[in-house]
Amino acid sequence: MGLHFLQAIRELMGRGNSVLVAAIRDQVAAAREGATLTTSVMTGDGDFALIREEMKRVEHRGDDARERLVLALSRSVATIIDREDLFRLSRSIDDILDALRDLVRQTDMYQIRNPGLADSLKAVEAALELLDAAARALNDDVHDIPQLALAAKKSSGQVLKACQQGAAVLLTESVTPALLQRLELFRRLERVGEFLNQAADALADGAMKRGV
Repeated sequence: MGLHFLQAIRELMGRGNSVLVAAIRDQVAAAREGATLTTSVMTGDGDFALIREEMKRVEHRGDDARERLVLALSRSVATIIDREDLFRLSRSIDDILDALRDLVRQTDMYQIRNPGLADSLKAVEAALELLDAAARALNDDVHDIPQLALAAKKSSGQVLKACQQGAAVLLTESVTPALLQRLELFRRLERVGEFLNQAADALADGAMKRGV
């Protein structure tokens, strides 16, 4: 009976962890789609109105995934990494998507394009791809998580550096309303980089607590 009970517990934990990982990866997928939509806005490859509608759909998708994760956390007997770190990771990914949504809204409001942000957004997508790989490793091989989290942290640093450099170039020009608007867009994207950094830290902390 004891062996059967332990086996049942392990199976229950395995199913719960699979739900958690799936929810995290769905959140990351929504954020990656949000980053792609934001790039389209900046480069002029898409219509503002259509992209804003698409962003709403993506945001709902991310919110649904976060709700599933929070529910799964409340029902889980045990989790792959610390509950608090999983919650921090999920919250940071949610913040990334919210910041991208706000960036699109502001760009639409100002009616300007900023192709200079495209390179920074590529770094955002690269960091999110690494976060997805790290989340997948929660099911496969947790020993890969520290390296993947570090790589995501480096990509988030590239986002921050590119935004700071872009803002510095703008500040060499004469101050106009248009310049201040473009500067605000850089600062908005800088927030995305900060949230990416926080997400990578949550994964790294969770792995460290497990002794990986």
